[in-house]
Amino acid sequence: MGSIILLVLLIAGGLLSGVAALRVRHKADPDAMKARFALLMTSVGTLGLAAVLGVYRCVVVVPPGSVGVPVVFGRVVNEPMRDGLHFLAPWYNLEIMNARTQSYTMSHVHEEGVKGGDDSITVLSGNGMEMKLDVTVTYRLLPQAAPWVYRNLGENYEDRMIRPGIGTAIREAASKFSDEEVYGEKREELAQAMLKRLDVSLQKTIQGDYTDAPTKVFSVSNVLVRNILLPTAVTEGINRKLVMKQESERMEFQIARDKKEADRKVIEAKGIQDSQAIIAKGITPDYLTWKSIEATEMLARSPNAKIIIIGNTKNGLPIMLDQSVPPSPGALTAEEKAGHSRMGATSGTNNTN
Repeated sequence: MGSIILLVLLIAGGLLSGVAALRVRHKADPDAMKARFALLMTSVGTLGLAAVLGVYRCVVVVPPGSVGVPVVFGRVVNEPMRDGLHFLAPWYNLEIMNARTQSYTMSHVHEEGVKGGDDSITVLSGNGMEMKLDVTVTYRLLPQAAPWVYRNLGENYEDRMIRPGIGTAIREAASKFSDEEVYGEKREELAQAMLKRLDVSLQKTIQGDYTDAPTKVFSVSNVLVRNILLPTAVTEGINRKLVMKQESERMEFQIARDKKEADRKVIEAKGIQDSQAIIAKGITPDYLTWKSIEATEMLARSPNAKIIIIGNTKNGLPIMLDQSVPPSPGALTAEEKAGHSRMGATSGTNNTN
């Protein structure tokens, strides 16, 4: 706005200087001629400066990831300008708004969130337990809705719309889960419920308050549950339950594994039994006789075997002994047997006398 006023003043000054120069009468007076020349130069210089300022005002650049909102004498133009080079009338003012993905953090850690101090959200779980949540919401302003946002919400739309919407959506979503579910396995499900409710809540609030609002103003892409603060006693109780649950699952796994091992052994034993039954059907007396004959031939052909044949067995096969095999431990030699025989005979003679 200041540059427009300056441009108007420069144009007005240049025109006045030109008019004043024309009103100076052409006379032979050297001072009058000097005054007229000075006024003409002032008029040309002022109008030239106004022209340069006007051209500068006409060329506008919207930075990448931003959207420009033209404003003329307090009236917002509904057509936004995307990033790049644009030409705009000098009496227009261009407001730049961020159209990139932004994050809004509410945390209990000092200076970690948008607001200093403890800025976490206090909620009640489905079973009435009070807890605090640290969350981060990522969103972006849709470029086509930028003129409406600038007109109705202003540049500080985060405090007027995003922050209240986050608190409402998260409290509604958390009320559907118990503290154990929020602290444990359903944490991601809670985040998804928050995302859905926040997206709907923002648009519902906008549509309820403004009849001329666009169909979509903000695009919420993600809700991150960064930290969950519960009372110490509740946290310890939940941890104990989780440990017991894990131990129970481990025992169930052990039982299932042992059962599978028992089934495997039963199947293995059944296979061995069936195999032995099949083999037993094929082992006949004739087959055993044939295998004995083969073994006898192999022993007979061995160069190291010393074989003595003693009589015949019931099935006609010889019994073979290898003399090279040492006697078993504790067996009596031939000499020891002869000695024992003599001692027995002597003892019997003495007893007779």
